[in-house]
Amino acid sequence: MRIYVASYIGERERAQEVQNRLRSLGHEITVDWTAFPGVPSKERNARPGDVTDIAVRDLDGIVKAEIFILLASVPEGRAKYAELGAAIMSAVQTGMPRIYVLGEDPVHSVFFFHPTVIRAASLDDLLDDIGASLTIRGTERGS
Repeated sequence: MRIYVASYIGERERAQEVQNRLRSLGHEITVDWTAFPGVPSKERNARPGDVTDIAVRDLDGIVKAEIFILLASVPEGRAKYAELGAAIMSAVQTGMPRIYVLGEDPVHSVFFFHPTVIRAASLDDLLDDIGASLTIRGTERGS
């Protein structure tokens, strides 16, 4: 499956761990934003082209994803909430991506409770749900 993983930039290593696990299971990461240098806030006015490229690249990755995962371990981070909003809007309009908010108690945004969002306490729970979803869809196709 094509997956986009969003998180607070301070959780870059956790995002990489999640992405590596997903890749090891045969999934594709649509955009590995952790592999690219960011543009610090204080430099953004001087580098608008770079910031625009990042915004377009990441939103394109969300739209191409079949699954969107937001790491919600910490409430910090502005971009991850914008990415979640884009994923929700895409899901409302097109039915994709399937959206997961990953964290033990993700409650710091009302949008974590949007009907298109599935809250998962652990990556294993999330992977179990994806597997069950694929099994159900595969069964329906075979009927």
